[in-house]
Amino acid sequence: MTADFSTGTLDAYLVGQYAYWAGDFDFAQQCYANAVGRDVSEPARHVQAQRDDSLIENISTPDDLLRFVADRREQRISERRAAFGVLVDGLPGDATDLESQPLILESSRLRGAVWRVGAREFEMRAYVSGVKHGKHVLKRAKELAHELGFQGRPQPATVESTEEPVYATEVYEWEESGNPFLTIVVSRLLFIEVGAFWTGMKPPTSFAPVQERLQRVLESLSQ
Repeated sequence: MTADFSTGTLDAYLVGQYAYWAGDFDFAQQCYANAVGRDVSEPARHVQAQRDDSLIENISTPDDLLRFVADRREQRISERRAAFGVLVDGLPGDATDLESQPLILESSRLRGAVWRVGAREFEMRAYVSGVKHGKHVLKRAKELAHELGFQGRPQPATVESTEEPVYATEVYEWEESGNPFLTIVVSRLLFIEVGAFWTGMKPPTSFAPVQERLQRVLESLSQ
């Protein structure tokens, strides 16, 4: 027997999970709030923690379960943000420029969270802004991989092991030359990872060229 989830609750929860994976925490909180049926303009609830078993007793439908998990995840984000704020407040005045949010790029079907991970290296984690876009994005990724790269399945490690092999989902993967040089990987589970490496003689003095290239990736996958 399959669980009967309402479309709205399940979609909001799944997109929230993608956003959480990408580090797009503002949007993740918004999605989780939608999943639990709370107006996004209301502040997140801060209630005294209860025993899980007492809360689970009130779960009678699949939607109740999703709302329970989404509510817990939203509270966890709020708690970590508060802890990050305390950390930044305790730093010296000239070292308080730490950011807890990435740059967000959007297309008609995708959102991407961009982080700078080095002087020349950037990473974008992207995901569908609605579950309904999944098939279209995968079809487009397959086309691009066929044209520019390859479709394959990651090979397991060759080291002998008595453990069961870890399941590896198929991926669509390709590269785009230029500055920055891009590597794009799209899994069949719709996790999209884009690496951008600046190849110029000197590190970039403006983020605009990197942002433009990453935006084009989102636009291309959304066509």
